[in-house]
Amino acid sequence: MARAVPWRELGRPVVLDADSADDDPMTPTDLAVLVQTLQESARLTGVATPPSPWLPPLPTRVTLGQLEPDPVDDSGQLPLVPFGLCDLPHEQARAAATYDLDSPGPFGIIGTQRSGRSATLRAIAASIARIAGAGDVHLYGVDCGNNALLPLINLPHTGAVVARDQLDRLMRLTDRLKTEIGRRQQELAASGFADIAEQRRRSTPDDRLPYLVILLDRWEAFRAAFEQTAGGRLYDDWFQILQEGAAVGVKTILTADKSALAGPISTLLEDKLMLRMADSADFLNIGMALKDVPQTFPPGRGFRAEGGRETQVALLTDDDAGTAQVAALHDLAARSTPLAEIPFGRRPFRVDPLPVTIDSAAALALGPAALDDSEILVGAGGDTLGLRAFDAQVHGPGILVAGPARSGRSTALLTMIESMTSRGWSIVALAPRRSPLLDLPGTKGVARVFGADADSNELTSVLDDLQTPHALVIDDLELIPEHTPLAETIESRLGQYRDTGNLVIAAGTTAQLNSMYVGPAAAIKRSRTGLILAAEKYDDAEILGVLLPTGLPTGSPPGRAIMITPGTWQRIQVAKPAP
Repeated sequence: MARAVPWRELGRPVVLDADSADDDPMTPTDLAVLVQTLQESARLTGVATPPSPWLPPLPTRVTLGQLEPDPVDDSGQLPLVPFGLCDLPHEQARAAATYDLDSPGPFGIIGTQRSGRSATLRAIAASIARIAGAGDVHLYGVDCGNNALLPLINLPHTGAVVARDQLDRLMRLTDRLKTEIGRRQQELAASGFADIAEQRRRSTPDDRLPYLVILLDRWEAFRAAFEQTAGGRLYDDWFQILQEGAAVGVKTILTADKSALAGPISTLLEDKLMLRMADSADFLNIGMALKDVPQTFPPGRGFRAEGGRETQVALLTDDDAGTAQVAALHDLAARSTPLAEIPFGRRPFRVDPLPVTIDSAAALALGPAALDDSEILVGAGGDTLGLRAFDAQVHGPGILVAGPARSGRSTALLTMIESMTSRGWSIVALAPRRSPLLDLPGTKGVARVFGADADSNELTSVLDDLQTPHALVIDDLELIPEHTPLAETIESRLGQYRDTGNLVIAAGTTAQLNSMYVGPAAAIKRSRTGLILAAEKYDDAEILGVLLPTGLPTGSPPGRAIMITPGTWQRIQVAKPAP
């Protein structure tokens, strides 16, 4: 029932001191008084507080366990990868911040130091491991920061995590990625697929191409290290990977500072997450007004370029300590499908580091199979680290070992001699100057050792008496004068040994052998087979007909070599013989 309410019954105004009301900053405003009165009236009448028209602020700590990914179906399309929580104020809602494996370009995570850039990469990697198997997504890390990506190597999805100072591995990873992009481009074109998403939808599970996700931490450090190295070859190669990789499933997620907001790299980053920046004006690059940029950013807080959504990056576990995050990653790896249960052809390719030193027993233990009777161990190498050997039947009759002084030439000869004699070969050694080969008399399998006074007739007689297989091993080949009976004997043996399984193995100084165009040195170079030790320049292997890429690592350990066979080359670590 309605009734009239006289004005005087509505209340009285607050009485204030007229002298101080306008001067005292603590004097309540009319709005403050109104709010206080409404609150008191609600309390007295028992009116409940109405729901807020907006959600409370994003929490400063979110874990991956709070983010539920979409279910995986059989269509070949993988769900979006959740890595954080974002605010949707216009929808009065929150949603998972996600990364789309079918996105058209690289994803940039921009921020200043200690803003959570590396943690974001780890969150994305861990989330991928939660929703996809190692046969569907392969992870590769390029860590130009503080080794924050190194724990990812425990995941079965991870093929390699390469540090900035591992130039050899980085070059091998780059070459493998470029080769894979080229191979996929040809395969998709030949099959009529527009991109990898279509290929996966229309292929059987065993034929689906896996996504390759590259996590590159600190682009600014990568650029500083490699933009001018070897004419910028490595830097240019990565621009090609960034430009061409996404369409064929080679995705790149990189972190960077504000330098990535300008220049060529900025045109490639179609999607960005901007974390804390030193200058609020940097947020203008993602379309934010300065008034909307908060004054403080909790770790892992940022804004997505797409829609300007405020985002909190998730932790792997509630404890934000580094050791706890790494432990959570190890636990996730332990719960993932073991790599041994993934079909070999669907496993991530590896780019293993070469050992600084390795003995022959350890190299043989690497496998993947035992040596054949005609194979001769030289060391360990390859992206999937394994033993490396020359095959006398395929690579003979001549093998050359070249390198500067104290690079490991004689060690390489001793390793090959040990490998041969352990399986019944007979060896004749020739050393015209001081050499470890002169200490071999009495060694099992060594028929004779000749020094500086070697006689060609006697050498011929000894070699003629040997059964197949056998080898003539020569140290310091450049010291044997050309156009002498001894040189002619060695050269003639190369012709006699063709297709027999017997070998002539010789070592010498690269520079001197390179200038020898006649005699045994020239004849053995024509085999295009051997080891180039301590190669650092593109033409160091030209002696065997190979031009190496520019920008090779310098300061390699003793025994680091380029192993060359006709048509191929690879970096290896020469094994040391048993004591």
